[in-house]
Formats: sequence, C-alpha cells, structure tokens
Amino acid sequence: MKRVSMISLLTILSTVAVAKADTAQRLAKTVQDYGNSLAVFRCTFEDDLMKQVLVAQAVCIHVNNGIGTFLVLGMDGRMNPDRISETVLIASGVEQKTVKASLLSIDPELDIAFVRASESYPWQAVPFATSSKLAVGQEVVSIGLTPGDPANTPCVAAGYVSAIVRNPRQLVMVAGGQLTQPGSPVFGPDGRAIGLIGQQLFQGYQMVLNESTANVALKSQQQAQCFLPVEEFSHIFQHLGKKRRLAWMGAVRFTGVGAELSEALNLRRPGILIDQVVPGHAADKAGLKNRDVIVEMDGQGIEKLASPELIVQNFMISLFRRNPGESVTLTILRGGSEQKVTVMLESMPVGAHEAPRYVSPDLGFVVRERVLLDKYAAQGPADVEGLIVAIVGRNTPAAAGGLQGNDVITNVNAQAVTTADAFRRIVEEALKSDRSKAINLMIRRGTQNLAIAIQPPAK
Repeated sequence: MKRVSMISLLTILSTVAVAKADTAQRLAKTVQDYGNSLAVFRCTFEDDLMKQVLVAQAVCIHVNNGIGTFLVLGMDGRMNPDRISETVLIASGVEQKTVKASLLSIDPELDIAFVRASESYPWQAVPFATSSKLAVGQEVVSIGLTPGDPANTPCVAAGYVSAIVRNPRQLVMVAGGQLTQPGSPVFGPDGRAIGLIGQQLFQGYQMVLNESTANVALKSQQQAQCFLPVEEFSHIFQHLGKKRRLAWMGAVRFTGVGAELSEALNLRRPGILIDQVVPGHAADKAGLKNRDVIVEMDGQGIEKLASPELIVQNFMISLFRRNPGESVTLTILRGGSEQKVTVMLESMPVGAHEAPRYVSPDLGFVVRERVLLDKYAAQGPADVEGLIVAIVGRNTPAAAGGLQGNDVITNVNAQAVTTADAFRRIVEEALKSDRSKAINLMIRRGTQNLAIAIQPPAK
C-alpha cells in the first residue's frame, strides 16, 4: 500500500514539474515573439485650463512596411483629438527609441485609442483571435512593460482562469498567479491574444489606524487579476481610424424592471422600462412611449443578469454595438399586451464635451453651449436659455466671485448670451477696455437667479 502511495506521489510531482516546464516555455516564447509588440504611448492633452502629459502602454496590432498601428487602452473617449499633440511611441530597450506617431481615433464606447507610427521600426504585431474560447482552469499568459523601468523591459506573467463573470461585460478572473499591468495583451494556449487587461476591480483590505482597524478598497496599477476577453472589444477594429458615433435609440433614462413592478405587470421575464422618450427622435418616430417595457430586441429576450441595473447596462452595450442607420425590432409590453416596434437608430447627439465653449484663463472658468441632452439630465442645469459653466478653477477670480460649476449664465454685462462666441466677444472687449471694472454676470442656480461680479486680475 505504501509502495502504491509513493508511486502516486511521484506521478503527481512529475506532472507538476512538466506543467511548470510548459509554463516556463510559454513565458519565454511570449517574450521572444512579442517583446517588440509593446511601446509607451505619450502625448500632450491641452485641457480647458491646463496642459497635461498622458502616458499609457500601447500594443501593436498591425505592421505594414515597418509602420506599426497600435491600440491604447484607457484613453478617455470624450477627449477631443484636436487637443492632443506631441504624440510619440517609445520602444522597449535601453536605447528608448522614440518614434513620432499620430492619433487616428478614440473609441467612445471602450475608451480605446488607435495610434499609428510615422516612421518604420521592427515592430511585431500581436494577432488577436476572434473568440477567446475560455474555460475555468485554462492557463493564460500576458506580456507588459516592467513598471518603473526606464528601459521599458518586457515582462511576462501567468495564471489560471478562475471564473468568468458579467459586470455587465464579460470579465475573466485569474488565480494561481497574476497578470501584467493594465493595457497588456493576454494570450491563450495557441499563442494568439484572447484579451486585454483593463482597469482592475477594487479589493477590500484592512489597515490599522490608531489601534483600530479600518476597511479600505484598493486596486493595483501594476499587477492584474482579471482581463477583458476579445469578444468584448473586437467589434471596434472595424472602426479603426474612423470617428465613430455611437448608435442612439432616441430615449433616455431606462430602468430595469424590478420585482415589485414585475409582479404588478405579471411579467415573468426580464424587462426594461423606458423612462423618457425624446420628442422628434428615433423612439418617438417609431411610436414608443414613456412607460413602455422592452422585453425583446430582434427576437431575443432581454438577458437576465444579477441586477436590474446590470440588465439596463447590458442593453445599452447591445445598442452601442449597432451602427447609426440600422434598425432594431423591439417587442414591448404596453397596457397588458405585447406589440412589435421597429426603430431606426440615430447617431448619438452631441455631448457636453463636444459643445462649443469659451475658455477664460484670465478669469479662471470655462463655459459651454447647451446641448440636447442637458434638458433630460437627472441633475442637469435649469432649462433656461444661456451658457453652462463647465469648469471653475481653484483660487481664480471666478471662484472668488462665487461662480460654480453647472451655473447657467443668462447674461453678461447686461447683454443676453446663448452662444460661446457672443460670450467671448463681450468678455474680451470688456477686458481690453478697462480691467479695473468687474465682469457682471446674471446666473441661474437651481431655482435662484443670482448676480455675480468677477474682478479681473491686473495685468
């Protein structure tokens, strides 16, 4: 019996040794194949009141005659590409080869930028699979650039799929090891990339403060325990280099149908309540009404997830993966009966970040014009004509005068204003004429009309 047990133990140890050897070989091959697939992307973003340098890891996805095209995860899709300059890619290695680059586009759904090098370099493109085909227990490896290393040396890591969760996008959890930092590609058994490491989930920790414990939520920026599978982002490759507008149904404020409303409606499957149809747009043109309940889209039932909020988020993601001009057929519940409605999707309306604006560095604030969705924002500015205060800088004349973000400026120096250009003209003429005089604003804050005086600084 002891002899059998010894043989079993030796078999297990041998199997473990082989598995470790296989992992070591995979890690070494990953560095060999894709060590030149990563770079540091650096650019300057000129914000409304300041400039900032942005740095992120870039992954090469295509090479043509030495010219590499890269994706960069974590670039805010609301940023105006026209305000981004000094874009470069810095290759790994002690030489720190810097290659000029151009920003092609930033995807507004996933905050992924596409960047193209402007000169040739021996980049290696990472091949992405069309499907991850993941299973619990499967080994995955990743490659990234070593954090804090001036030479940007490639580093590798391995782990095992421990769970695949919905949040509402698929998120693959890894245990028995770890992955490299956000922005890194993750590879499956066949050597193709099956995912990207994105922002990590917060984890709970305890720390001791003054002899008592406190719970804190932390997440690592250098080591990862989860990643986004390729199914969640491969659809954006078709938009590479194009300015993409998300599809919009012409309705805002959807609500997942909870247990109480489901019982009242005698609804035995997931549903989404339309809270606000925007007059004159797609949903309204198709005949949808407030309080309609969506139960199917294109013949598929609304997917059941862990909470009503996740159900709504997942529905919105499904819409975003369509293109403006496409039609979707919704099955809705209205007045106790079901009916089908076909909606032709529109382009997402201009957002607040895209609205014409005026920046006053002297006075320390930024105003923008109103956009369609301001009217329907849950805590948006008052529905009055004027300009919305987007930013008020700290320790500025505007802050000293009492101006606040989201105030609506209805007139300046006794002149009504509704456009950023008119506001700019009045303010700049006043500053040029006599800087000793205050800029007088009438604003709407909530339900109050207030007068505010901003004293310009002396030159």
